[in-house]
Amino acid sequence: MVDETTDASNAAQLALVLRYVTDIGVKERFVRFEDVTSGKRADDIAALIVGFLEEYECLDKVVAQCYDDICQRRLPRVAPTQWQY
Repeated sequence: MVDETTDASNAAQLALVLRYVTDIGVKERFVRFEDVTSGKRADDIAALIVGFLEEYECLDKVVAQCYDDICQRRLPRVAPTQWQY
């Protein structure tokens, strides 16, 4: 799970969280914050997320993409996309 936040000084950071299923239920573990103040382009953020998933050897286990952005909700239909790296 990835969430972006910008603080009062206009510094942007991503919170990187792993959510996974075990025999006893769903777990979430905060991993780290990543500074993205200088790399706010979609390509930069996508590469950071893919690198994070590769680092934790779970890129092939991703099962969903969700967006909680008001701009996304205003669009009538958004075609699903697939990252190609």
